Amino acid sequence: ILNQLRKAGIITSKKGPGGGYLLSCAPEEISISSILSELEGPFAITSCLDPSEGCVRVDKCVTHLLWKALGNQIEDFLKTITLNHLIKGDIK
Repeated sequence: ILNQLRKAGIITSKKGPGGGYLLSCAPEEISISSILSELEGPFAITSCLDPSEGCVRVDKCVTHLLWKALGNQIEDFLKTITLNHLIKGDIK
């Protein structure tokens, strides 16, 4: 996980004594959406919305648009929540 976040530029690593991992920028600047997309890939609330899987019944599925709209709202919400919000427990 740390290697993925480092490659994405979310954290940096420091070698040697006193080394470890540090945030690349302030926690207020890191969205939860960016962390999740780096770790999990594209956001999909159901497997039928996953770009790698696709929906085989999209023409007949009465709930496809519902899941798509809900997924978009969740993704938009996660873009507004930062790591700082999570640390402080300030999520509304």
